[in-house]
Amino acid sequence: MNNKLWRSASLAITLLGVCACGTSGSSHASATSACVPAPIHHGAPPSWSAAAWSSSSPGFRVPYALASGDTAGAFFFADPIHAGHPENPSNKVLWIVGSRRDGQPLRIVARRTGSSQAVRMQFPADSSPGEIYPSGVDLPTAGCWKLSLAWGAHRASIDVEVAPPRPGQGDSAAKPKPIDTGPVPASERAVAVAPLHGAKLTGRTGLRLLVADDPPFVLDVDTGNVTRVTGVPTGDHPVLTVEQAGRDAVIWVDHRTGAPQRYVLRHGTTHAVPLASAPDVGRELAGQAARSRHAHARLHGAQLWALAGDYALGNGPGSGPPLTLTGLRTGARRRLAWPSAIRFTDEAVLAPGGRLLAVDFADPAYRATGTQVTDVWLLDPATGTWRHVPGTPASVHLKFTSFAWAPGGRLVLLAGPNGPRAGNNVVAVWKPRQRRLALRRFVLPARTSGSDAFLIW
Repeated sequence: MNNKLWRSASLAITLLGVCACGTSGSSHASATSACVPAPIHHGAPPSWSAAAWSSSSPGFRVPYALASGDTAGAFFFADPIHAGHPENPSNKVLWIVGSRRDGQPLRIVARRTGSSQAVRMQFPADSSPGEIYPSGVDLPTAGCWKLSLAWGAHRASIDVEVAPPRPGQGDSAAKPKPIDTGPVPASERAVAVAPLHGAKLTGRTGLRLLVADDPPFVLDVDTGNVTRVTGVPTGDHPVLTVEQAGRDAVIWVDHRTGAPQRYVLRHGTTHAVPLASAPDVGRELAGQAARSRHAHARLHGAQLWALAGDYALGNGPGSGPPLTLTGLRTGARRRLAWPSAIRFTDEAVLAPGGRLLAVDFADPAYRATGTQVTDVWLLDPATGTWRHVPGTPASVHLKFTSFAWAPGGRLVLLAGPNGPRAGNNVVAVWKPRQRRLALRRFVLPARTSGSDAFLIW
């Protein structure tokens, strides 16, 4: 996928005033130690967090700070954290821990420097992939707060500088919870978002999907048969993804050690060859890269989200607003309405002929819960108008969910199970102006490549 959000939605959020304190290896921050801001990292996350991020979309970057001993990381979706209970955006923090959760919740005790205020939070180990705890860190007053983390027998600490409440926030400010507060009630964590839904997919579709895996496989949607791609040596469990190059596909193999490798899979086949033996595909990739560079130059500082024929679709910091559409020939730029209730951009795929762009808005921790949400819309680049895809927004597992355009103007979604294991996968097919998605379920192999990408094959 292009920018996948638990694939790389390029969240260029600038977080101010967050600090990690304590000497390396300490298990608890001293109540009297100073709050010393630590650098916010914007590059690749720590290697021990790879299971959570994988690389379902290369380039995904979320600003983060490390807790004491570098045993946990706080990945910030707020800019910055504000006192109270703000919304749009909320004080969303994704915690990734370097030690196994073993089903244990993450318990956080937050104490404000120079005050007796204390707030206790607890987040369940019910989200995946990786050792993650989606959360909302709402603290009642501005200032430096010392957070003591505990999951099972593991301990860490991190200090957070909380900004004053936003103007107009008023009574929405959070009240301190007693220090003996128990688990967060299920009613506070529940999100009323349904899974993908629609009618049953019947009849012959003629669809074959090339699905990223280690190694990739081809799914025949009509028969359910799965055929593995050969010719791609893996060995060290690398990250694999697939990308369209004209009618063919390029398999990107990023090894844990050593240089990455690239293989070409000719259209309709299941045996890959090294890219060096397919110079025409190499030229196609070079052309795609040149078009991308040209689009970046035209965007005047906005982030490139997708190319749509003669247009470049851009978004703002943090994969959020504003959305802009820039003419690549003229440089003319206009601002688009934000159609979704979901705040973050995710994937965008251009339909054959370039008349429609399927765009996805996604949230990996909707309302600071473990629920992952996708919301798919169609954009007409010529007019700047939006059309909603039925059956969304929907709760899915983003690291195993993607979409592509098929012949006949059909939009195809593939949504997988929670976690890298075999299980029920859903293929949804939809044509613009149809009232419902058409769904068919499959039990597919475990997908362990770290990519949610697939192509029509």
